Amino acid sequence: MKQPNFFQKHLVTIIIISLIGIAIIISIQRGFNDYQNEKNSLSPLGQTPEKDSLEPETTPTPSRPKRSTEPPQPKIKITDTRLEKIKTYLFIEPTDISKLPSDLSKREQEEINKLKNSWKLSLGYLNQEKSVINEEQKVCDEHQSQLISIQPQIEALKPKQQKLEKQRDEKQQELDRLKKDIKGNEAEIEKLQDEKQKIIEEISEVKLQIGKLENKQEKYQNMLSRAEKFKKRLEEQYKDAELQYKNNILYSLNSLYENTPTEG
Repeated sequence: MKQPNFFQKHLVTIIIISLIGIAIIISIQRGFNDYQNEKNSLSPLGQTPEKDSLEPETTPTPSRPKRSTEPPQPKIKITDTRLEKIKTYLFIEPTDISKLPSDLSKREQEEINKLKNSWKLSLGYLNQEKSVINEEQKVCDEHQSQLISIQPQIEALKPKQQKLEKQRDEKQQELDRLKKDIKGNEAEIEKLQDEKQKIIEEISEVKLQIGKLENKQEKYQNMLSRAEKFKKRLEEQYKDAELQYKNNILYSLNSLYENTPTEG
């Protein structure tokens, strides 16, 4: 006889459990809907729910374009001669108040003082760059000093080398003469060969010293070239910065004044 399978045996139990599960889901859904309805009823339509935060809420205000409270001040009329006096005062160091016209208005005095202080600040930066250039100049001077000291040493060794080479050639000539009649001259030939070999070794030592000095010379020459190029680049940067600072001052000055043929 066939035994009932698992689903047939527990069919009723499965149906009951499924119905209970469906009922629970429906109950949860209804509860959630009730909560949402209650929450919406507490807040007016279209109002943002209260934030869960201690930060105070601010009412947004429409942004408005800023309006200048004061109209722009007109430019002060000035002659070229008077303007040049002011420029001289701005850029001269140390400060010399006597370079300024004596009848400046309060507005002019305030603006000129601002520009003078700005130039002093710019000079501070320029002096820092100048100190770097000066340090690089010291490096160039040191390399140049080394080069100057090396060349005389090379020149001092060259005559010694030439003298030894001459002695070597003379020994060789004597050897060539004796070798024409070797018989009876063996001892003299051997002596000359030893002397010649010693001279050759001395020449090699002198050449080695000269070679070391020339290598050292080349090294310092390359170092000097690099240092000079770097210093030149620093000087160009300095000039560019100085020009830019001055142009900024002059631009502000031109915003204050207007050139006229006669005194304003």
